[in-house]
Amino acid sequence: MSDSVTLNLGGTKVTLHSKTGVLRMSPDERKEHFRKLQEDGDPVICQLATTMTKIITKKLSSKE
Repeated sequence: MSDSVTLNLGGTKVTLHSKTGVLRMSPDERKEHFRKLQEDGDPVICQLATTMTKIITKKLSSKE
């Protein structure tokens, strides 16, 4: 059984699906869950982290 949550972000509707129960985890549990996945080298999580870092870096550098 998978959980799902639908959010409206600006003009975009985003639906998140989870088979791992991550949507029911507390913020601290989610943080630990994703830290462990990244530590274990999960390729999707590692690529997501790289992409997020690039976006954040670009936004911070454009404020200067």
